[in-house]
Amino acid sequence: MFEKDAVEIAKLRFNILNAMMDDSEDIEQVYLAANESRFETGTQPQFPLREIIDEMKLMLEEGFIKPDFSNDEKLAPLGAVSLSEFHHSFRVSSLLVRAHPKGQGSLGSRS
Repeated sequence: MFEKDAVEIAKLRFNILNAMMDDSEDIEQVYLAANESRFETGTQPQFPLREIIDEMKLMLEEGFIKPDFSNDEKLAPLGAVSLSEFHHSFRVSSLLVRAHPKGQGSLGSRS
């Protein structure tokens, strides 16, 4: 898989956060919202599902989003989030206000 540049990563992250601005969403809802304009015109999605899932895993690890509902507490308990299972069972919401230690970090960074 090729590496996306910082601008494309920031666009993807913005679309992910934008999809969950008003409430928590599952992966399918985020995918549909992030690609809404492409679906309306009948063209290929700008953000493939795999890229959205991968980026949401990173955003979860970094604390930009959080799971707040599980469809199956046995498979995917909220108290012990498994990154390999979160896209199957969780609804996530954004944490738009995030304190960065010493001002570090941004939506477009991978560090």
